[in-house]
Amino acid sequence: MAAKQYDFSIEQGSSFRLSLTYKDANDAIIDLTGYCARLTLKVSNNEYKVFTTLNNDYSKYKFVIDVAQGGLTLLLPASTTNNYTFSNAKYDLELQS
Repeated sequence: MAAKQYDFSIEQGSSFRLSLTYKDANDAIIDLTGYCARLTLKVSNNEYKVFTTLNNDYSKYKFVIDVAQGGLTLLLPASTTNNYTFSNAKYDLELQS
């Protein structure tokens, strides 16, 4: 799949949910069985926030894959976003089989 740009906002101190569906060029859902995902936010020159579907500590964040539906969902609780002090970030989403 070609790279895309998708802008989103995370309001400090509130819960945040990002849901994406991975599709091919023909708009067909891609089965993500056996995949893991990593979303990296670059918030400053030397600071990164990394979210992975291998995480099991859901008190900080939950990042899950709905394999059959090609879905990715990132959930950040208010307790996590409350500590964010950056105003802009760049991100990169990677899928690995």
